[in-house]
Amino acid sequence: MPTFKQLILISTLVFTTLVNAKSKFKTAKSFAELQQVVENLGKKGQKRTLVVMDDDDTLTMMSCPNQNDAASCQYLGGPAWLAGSRHCWQQLHTIE
Repeated sequence: MPTFKQLILISTLVFTTLVNAKSKFKTAKSFAELQQVVENLGKKGQKRTLVVMDDDDTLTMMSCPNQNDAASCQYLGGPAWLAGSRHCWQQLHTIE
């Protein structure tokens, strides 16, 4: 009778061979470019594709009239989200 550790190891090996997926890393400078890549996959390729984006203000930064004045820019990506979350967290803890 196999031990628990042996069963976990066998299960892991079987699962990883069944879930063997190919991955590709691509960079897009606009949503239009990303849309074109996805459209080129066709319906069959789209059904088997997961698009993952790391939003660091590259795609979603709104126009910034003055790059030297950060207050005049509207950032929407990860850094802005983190700053907003930090502010909300601090506000939550100062209420108590």
